[in-house]
Amino acid sequence: MKLEYEINVDPEQWMVPFNWLMPLVENAFIHGMKEVKEKRIWIHASEEGWLHVLLGNNGKQMEETQLRALRIRMRGNTSHGMSMVYQKLQNCYGDQFVMDIRSSEKGTEVITMFPSVKNWHKEDL
Repeated sequence: MKLEYEINVDPEQWMVPFNWLMPLVENAFIHGMKEVKEKRIWIHASEEGWLHVLLGNNGKQMEETQLRALRIRMRGNTSHGMSMVYQKLQNCYGDQFVMDIRSSEKGTEVITMFPSVKNWHKEDL
């Protein structure tokens, strides 16, 4: 197995909820790239008023029906990894965040956007 990764994050430091990205990375390996021999993952983060985080992998393209079902499960209160991340972000930001997933022949990407927070106390997250 070969793993290639790319991390492109602005040097700013943001306060983000503890352990919200790790389950998404795990899902990329477990579900997205399980049949891919040369695995590639990328994380891009930037601030444009809100913190924009893009997590992608070069796994098999998901069909639109799969994406719709995943979006429904993600917004449900289940023990599914993406659902737990969604609930965590919802607990922190209420309705002031975006979490979505898209897929193409290049792979699958999870897009997450939430208010840029630099001055919160750790216990608030």
